[in-house]
Amino acid sequence: MPSLHNIALFALLVVAVISLIWEGPTAPPRQDAEPSMAERRSDYYLEDFRITEYGVDGRPAQVLAGRTLTHYPADDTADLEAPELILQRPGAPRWTVSAEHGWLSPGGELIRLLGKVVMMRHAAPGSPPLRIETERLELHTGDETLHSDAPVTITGPAWRVDAVGLESDLKRRQLTLMHDVRSHYEPQADTD
Repeated sequence: MPSLHNIALFALLVVAVISLIWEGPTAPPRQDAEPSMAERRSDYYLEDFRITEYGVDGRPAQVLAGRTLTHYPADDTADLEAPELILQRPGAPRWTVSAEHGWLSPGGELIRLLGKVVMMRHAAPGSPPLRIETERLELHTGDETLHSDAPVTITGPAWRVDAVGLESDLKRRQLTLMHDVRSHYEPQADTD
């Protein structure tokens, strides 16, 4: 004859099995879910920063400045707020690029600029000033190439070109507009 202790133990076992069946297996966490802000921790944060890279001649070749820089050690990337980049090479016009937001790749070889992006080529002998405006721009700092798939407006002293997408090599002074290119030219008045 079963003891009262064995009956109680058997009853608890039945209740445990029923509760496991009732609740079912728990679903594993989703692998494609975006990481929470708590999981993406920064290791340093800079305000009103300025980072200068010097060329072989000892002069500043690239200057990256901005309102804030937040670095994430997990993937060695950084988020930028109000970034400004200055590119200066001997014998070439100076370029200044500014945006509302940005992202910096590991090692700083790629900068993605977002929001209102304005790129200015400053006047130099043989190179009039030039202004490029877009909403997205990728800049490879090592080889000074640009890419955008967004609408682009390029303005010179007496002309304007609108297009969708661009590819550019600043060192070779090459610019390719990708699609829907439209231009407008205003002749300069003679001042004789």
